[in-house]
Amino acid sequence: MLASIGIEDRDERVTLIGRYHRGYRAYRRLRFLIDPEPESLRERLPRTVLLERARKRDHAIAAKRRARAYEFAAEVLRGTWMLLPREVRRQWHGDVALDATFLRAPAFAPRNTSLYASSDPGCGWYVRDGDHDGDQAARAGRADVRWGREAHTLLAVSRTNSVPRLTLAFTLDRPGKRIAKNALTVVDIVAKAYEDIGHEGPVPVGHFIADRAYLPNSKAEGLPLPLRARGYKLVMDYDRTDIDLGVTASHAGAELVDGQWSCPATPQGLKDASIERYVTKAIPDATYRERLERRQAFRLHDKAKADTDGYIRKQCPAVGPHATVSCPLRQMHPKTDGKSLVRITKQQTPREPVQVCEQKSITIPPTAGAKHRQEYAYKSEEWRAWYSPPRQSVESNNKSLKNGAHNPLDDSERRLARGWAALLLVATALTAAANVRKAISWLKEKVAVTYLGERNLGPRRRDRLRNYSVVEDPALANAPPNEARSA
Repeated sequence: MLASIGIEDRDERVTLIGRYHRGYRAYRRLRFLIDPEPESLRERLPRTVLLERARKRDHAIAAKRRARAYEFAAEVLRGTWMLLPREVRRQWHGDVALDATFLRAPAFAPRNTSLYASSDPGCGWYVRDGDHDGDQAARAGRADVRWGREAHTLLAVSRTNSVPRLTLAFTLDRPGKRIAKNALTVVDIVAKAYEDIGHEGPVPVGHFIADRAYLPNSKAEGLPLPLRARGYKLVMDYDRTDIDLGVTASHAGAELVDGQWSCPATPQGLKDASIERYVTKAIPDATYRERLERRQAFRLHDKAKADTDGYIRKQCPAVGPHATVSCPLRQMHPKTDGKSLVRITKQQTPREPVQVCEQKSITIPPTAGAKHRQEYAYKSEEWRAWYSPPRQSVESNNKSLKNGAHNPLDDSERRLARGWAALLLVATALTAAANVRKAISWLKEKVAVTYLGERNLGPRRRDRLRNYSVVEDPALANAPPNEARSA
């Protein structure tokens, strides 16, 4: 068996049982180095005893072991990324998608009235809706809660499908806990582990796409601002409420409308377009798209790119040769003569003077509207191209990681070892295997690679409907057997 994977069996005197014990002892040594939750998993401890042991735990050592475990997993997954040709790796521009997936525990969950904890006490309650934190649902007696952990998986994505969508890194935590911290942790893991993966210098930084549990539901200082400080461009969806849609922030008179800084004279119907479409459902989709198109003219124009501190200069859309609106408060540029501009009336302008209407440009700090601000206009074609495919890819990836035929990661009956470290090791191995399969499949399809290993596998043969779409002689094909044979 060892020879089949290229390992020479040097000692024939070692029995199969001996090899098993060697492997198990190595596993125990590795687990000791990476396990941040070293409580006993061989018995159900009383809750009071477990709490006392957790209180006495050295949190500095636990944090060091957790970081070591994540580094180990990232290095294994980095090896699967390095299987790709350098030319392919260089096509990745740092765009990533993040999502969480639930992993069921191999242990029974404790009852609310039980004096004993679970034999896998580091797990938590999971519920499908909301942020997946099922603690309150479990206390309320809901039947749809489950016991386990949540994996936050970071996927490499590309708008042009120029690289295979491989898992770069992941973290493990209780469901719905420390969402922002896990997101930043997995991003920093990639930045550290994936240096020189096909580029000169550090890991490229591009777009960051995630569901509403991460953005915008995290606090501004918890996730959006740290991500922008790392250079990421944020793409997010919003909850269907009037709190997250429409005007969510303002600065120097400018208003943040659905994530974009806009003129204060924007008509109210255009500001509330998303609210009327998704909250009150007062307008159909066709009207909504038409309003989004009209609203583009009222967006503030970029005066300069953001500086190293995140400050960005914007200017009124009625200023300069590329103005998109005409305003009575502004003297229009001569080059706008003859252009078809959206007209702003005196009644639409602010009653009190504001900086964006008086100054040539305004400087917007990174903290202004940080929670809801994003790179592209919400629901625009560019936003849809950047948000929908990566979100679908990361959800499909999480589903493939739990495929019972190849990756039974969620099958607790085939993953009986309990504990955080045991789950991390299994998840690392199965995720690496899934990455290898996806890389091979992508290379065969995109780069026409047919030589893998010691034999030529050849192109994959598939029956397709188009193979049956052409009939040379329909009369013969539909004729009775004897007539067809005589012909």
